[in-house]
Amino acid sequence: MSIVFYLRDVYLRHYEFLFNCCQRNKEIIMITDVQLAVFSNILGVSIFLLVILYHYINANSSK
Repeated sequence: MSIVFYLRDVYLRHYEFLFNCCQRNKEIIMITDVQLAVFSNILGVSIFLLVILYHYINANSSK
């Protein structure tokens, strides 16, 4: 079985779990714009710090 079919099956199982979860609770779960903003800011800061760490390690590495 190829990796494409495996990933498709994993995706479908995850989607089915989310669909059943929402059907059980009878409500649609959505994140708010504030939660999205906080998530994107945290993600941006962490990526920025990883870039700084990468450049610090490369600048101070002995060859």
